[in-house]
Amino acid sequence: IRDDFAPSRIVSDFDIVISMPFTTPGLIAERSDSPVSIYYDWSGSVDSRIPHAGLFISSKSDLDNFLSGYLVRAQF
Repeated sequence: IRDDFAPSRIVSDFDIVISMPFTTPGLIAERSDSPVSIYYDWSGSVDSRIPHAGLFISSKSDLDNFLSGYLVRAQF
């Protein structure tokens, strides 16, 4: 990615943003018009009770279930 490319440009193009906890794409998505921002903590090492931390998912099966439900509701 070029050094003059803004991450917010990428985030604004998607309905769902899945990122590692507290990384730039997730923080941008939380503060933008992105309908859904998910922190995927596959290691389970981040405390998901942190205030204003967004939605945390820490297992592949929970992520699959969430995305399946979202896609059904959104009717993709």
